[in-house]
Amino acid sequence: MKFGLASLSLFPLSPKKVMQLGSQAGFDFVEIFLFRPVDYGCISALSELSGKLDIELHFHQVWSTQEERDKSWRVRALNAFLTGIGWIPKGDYRLSQWVPHNAWPVVVYADRWQEAAKTKNMWMQTISTNGNDGATFKCSWQEFRGIAAEKKLPLVFDTMHFLEWLHEVPDIHLLESGFRRTERIRDDWEKFWCQFYPQVKEIHWNDFDPGLPRGRARNLWPGEGIGPLRELAEDIKATHWDGCVVPEIQPRLPFPYGRKELLALRKKMDEYFG
Repeated sequence: MKFGLASLSLFPLSPKKVMQLGSQAGFDFVEIFLFRPVDYGCISALSELSGKLDIELHFHQVWSTQEERDKSWRVRALNAFLTGIGWIPKGDYRLSQWVPHNAWPVVVYADRWQEAAKTKNMWMQTISTNGNDGATFKCSWQEFRGIAAEKKLPLVFDTMHFLEWLHEVPDIHLLESGFRRTERIRDDWEKFWCQFYPQVKEIHWNDFDPGLPRGRARNLWPGEGIGPLRELAEDIKATHWDGCVVPEIQPRLPFPYGRKELLALRKKMDEYFG
């Protein structure tokens, strides 16, 4: 099993700095969000650096302003800024326009499955981007589930986003109280894992607490939310699955996490899977 560090958790640090911190903390790879500065030339330079730091590179598709599900004023302001400086696209776009040819493997949103299925190194995350009406997903879980099973698509199981998608809510804090119970969450996870674990390439290890206010309910430090992560880890180990795991935590602004916190995060993953 390999453990990765998400660059978005260290926003706004540069990919180079994320790689350095990830290497120092003992992560096997870093997952770099493909904001526009990360182009073909940048990735070539990062690939050379990865050999020196002994850390692998993975990548992640960015969202567009139009596709963002969170409509809070903070997120709208951030997206307006990122769009203004050209870091994310404003509207719809093709993966080939924003994912450099040397960015492999890359995690993409599930509604991109038709584009992604043409390649061998695009993995589909268990979440869809926002539909044009601003309230629904471009692709529902029920629709994608049959496609993924039939075509044996490579998947990225996101423990938080999957619940949003399954229960059709744009943010985890909107999950109805009946679906917040630990036993119900574990049941949802188990059903997915039993059917799809042979296709899962990567897990986004997210904890959450829908009872917290908006903006604070998501991407908590593992173990501080209500997600039954320890039980899920046992289920995963029982299937002898051996893939990639990325703990995703909220960025700490204005001062990103340092080596001490990242060492603790890496140790936390050993507590789950050691």
